[in-house]
Amino acid sequence: HPGTELVGGDFYDVFPVDGGGWGVVLGDVCGSGPEAASQTALTRHSVRMAALFDSTPPSVLHALNEALLRSGAERFTTAAFARLVPDPRTGAVDVQLASAGHPAALVVRADGTTQETNAAGPLLGLLEFTEEELRPWSFRLDAGDTFVLFTDGLVEARRHGDLFGTTRLADLARLSSHLPPSDLARTLVEAALAHADAPVHDDIAVVVLRAGD
Repeated sequence: HPGTELVGGDFYDVFPVDGGGWGVVLGDVCGSGPEAASQTALTRHSVRMAALFDSTPPSVLHALNEALLRSGAERFTTAAFARLVPDPRTGAVDVQLASAGHPAALVVRADGTTQETNAAGPLLGLLEFTEEELRPWSFRLDAGDTFVLFTDGLVEARRHGDLFGTTRLADLARLSSHLPPSDLARTLVEAALAHADAPVHDDIAVVVLRAGD
């Protein structure tokens, strides 16, 4: 959902990686408009290229930072990159997640419990950093578990200073976890917009994935 501009800086991509897994990236280029959209295109391309050589999430985000610095990009970027490896026998999915200045993703278990992910790292496109400065987080999605990635525009939708926030997000995701992933994503965005009760200035992007049940 774009903010005040027709084109925004939020983006996502899903693509196959080596070893039968999937790469999922969700990110936010600072600002909106044509300049942000141009940097978004560079970012998506750089992620795919990096994953061709090494699809481990810290390596991908480190390579992305190097690409942004070489390009002379003037806007910082936040991003989360996850490598998902499904087990066709059980329906479970092993996930390794790396984050660079991005909001913590949310895991909604099939039993209704929720958990914020714990990956962390510096913003992209500002300064050099080592791969070791990215702290990845590994976990497993069992059948029926849901993985929700989002940009800060979702939780920062506000009415008179009252943010939609992570607590409302987790509660709604838990109560709506029976919905198909596309409907759950739409429900979260619509709830944030309704909470704001006015046009939101920031872009909103949400990706919802569920382990096979």
